[in-house]
Amino acid sequence: MSTPGGGAAARADLIRAHVEHHLGPVAGIVNAGPGHGIDLDILHVEATETKPFHVLITSGMSDLPMTVPEDVEEATPWAELVLGLDASWPFEPEHISDDRYAWPLKVLASLARLPHAHDMWFGPGHTVPNGNPPTPYIAGSELCGALIAPPVAMPPDFVHLALPEGRLDFLAVVPVYAEEMKMKLERGTQALFERFDAHDINEIMVPNRRKVAGGLFELL
Repeated sequence: MSTPGGGAAARADLIRAHVEHHLGPVAGIVNAGPGHGIDLDILHVEATETKPFHVLITSGMSDLPMTVPEDVEEATPWAELVLGLDASWPFEPEHISDDRYAWPLKVLASLARLPHAHDMWFGPGHTVPNGNPPTPYIAGSELCGALIAPPVAMPPDFVHLALPEGRLDFLAVVPVYAEEMKMKLERGTQALFERFDAHDINEIMVPNRRKVAGGLFELL
């Protein structure tokens, strides 16, 4: 899908149309507010019988281009983020202000602003720890960082969008454990991707999923 237009409002309309065409109706929009030159919304597509997970998609990260190094080939400066949540995840209005349920929204908002705050870019394989040293996003879970990855649970035609300015990529956010970030640094991104593929770990977030690095996995 490609539509002529310009400016943040036209881009937001184009993103929403693309999301609804490929993922389903937008059931709600959470405004995360302005910051670092962008005004960020998070779109919510509800779970269905045929798509048994909610999808959260940022809209506004692409208001500004990311700073992509000149030596990085085929990368685009335009991106938005996507994260899935189990169908049982609550999305009533009172849950949006409850950290027990709203923390994935906050993670998306923080990550979407990060490239613009620090003159950097995101591409598949980048990891972002939650602080230094990394601390869990929420009590009761050890997930403490995010892996940026190609979406694998979304329709293939969803992952790219033609903008008047150029190609926009939808990048998946996969919450990860400290041991998994350590493995990526020591063995490389591809090793972690292969471990995730073997255990069906993707952008559909499971708060207390098993770890695939550290412990007995160090012997593999």
